[in-house]
Amino acid sequence: VPLSNFDLLGHCMFHSVSAFCNAGFCLYPDSFMRFQGSWSVNLIITSLIIAGGIGFTVLLDVYNNIIRRRHIRFLSLHSKIVIVTTIALIVIGSILIFAFEYNNQLNQLPMKNSILASTFQSVTTRTAGFNTLDISKMSFASVILMIVFMFIGASPGSTGGGIKTTSFAILILSVWSIIRHREDVEVFNCSVSSENTKKVMSLITISGTILVTLILVLCVSEASRGFNFEQIVFEAFSAFGTVGLSMGITPHLTSIGKLAIIALMYLGRVGPLTIAFALSEKKLSVHYHYPDENIAIG
Repeated sequence: VPLSNFDLLGHCMFHSVSAFCNAGFCLYPDSFMRFQGSWSVNLIITSLIIAGGIGFTVLLDVYNNIIRRRHIRFLSLHSKIVIVTTIALIVIGSILIFAFEYNNQLNQLPMKNSILASTFQSVTTRTAGFNTLDISKMSFASVILMIVFMFIGASPGSTGGGIKTTSFAILILSVWSIIRHREDVEVFNCSVSSENTKKVMSLITISGTILVTLILVLCVSEASRGFNFEQIVFEAFSAFGTVGLSMGITPHLTSIGKLAIIALMYLGRVGPLTIAFALSEKKLSVHYHYPDENIAIG
């Protein structure tokens, strides 16, 4: 049905706010699949998603140091990690989705539209919840990649969910420092404090425990519905990351299943943030230290 100019303006405003807030609400039943080949719509929406998901502290830091002073070297360590991690995730995600879907959903599209669709899906998967590809028809490899991206989510202080890009970056850097036999986690000529590393490990462990527990609840409650494990896990990670993507099973969940999804959405948005703040409280000082002891690992 053709839209009036007033309705078009309303749709533009609604989707702009939804994209910037990483809400994922869309007025179209097929999300943005109808705009699969529209470069203007895709680029505007992805730009808004990135701006909303990168974090307000980073936006302010970029404005003060790059736009006003034109000195990128004065960016904070936090901003550098967020920007580099975000770019890396977008690029890697785009390449992998393109590779995984090349002989699937992208085989009927022109090359430039295939690249555009892959990039859009890479950006939106982490928190925004829009799609230009049919999620229910994604290859298994793409689904696994999207689950990982939904778990990572956006950046601290943003409108998105997940464990956040900085937590993922510190996790990777910690593993890399262990492989290199380094005592400190180093990045951009700075050392990440051991306190930050402990908080990241705690956050990821608690988040993983929440997910595993409620995935088990979903497996039991939805046993009679015939959903496969892939669909249930995707639904759970999407809810926890406050993404909103679905493989089409949400309306068909049992009452217990829907309550589990509600709990995941609530814990995913409030839980990790609350956990992070709780771990940031001032620790009690003690005047003793137990002797160190090594244990076998791996």
